[in-house]
Amino acid sequence: EIAVYPREKYWDPLLAYTHMPGIHFEDHPETAGFICPEWSHLNPADAIVFTKAFIKLLVNEKGWKFPKAISPGNIN
Repeated sequence: EIAVYPREKYWDPLLAYTHMPGIHFEDHPETAGFICPEWSHLNPADAIVFTKAFIKLLVNEKGWKFPKAISPGNIN
């Protein structure tokens, strides 16, 4: 995705056009650095780690609230 859809050409203009905030994986050490085996998707183990980190970002940075079952305090 980085090679085919560079952030500067797609992600940044999308946020500017929609006037919406966004979370980009490269901006956060806890979501950056994962390897996508076939260039687009994470392997199953990394997907779990990424999703847990992403939920924490949504709660801590964007103020999202989730049911207790998936709140950051319940994520190992």
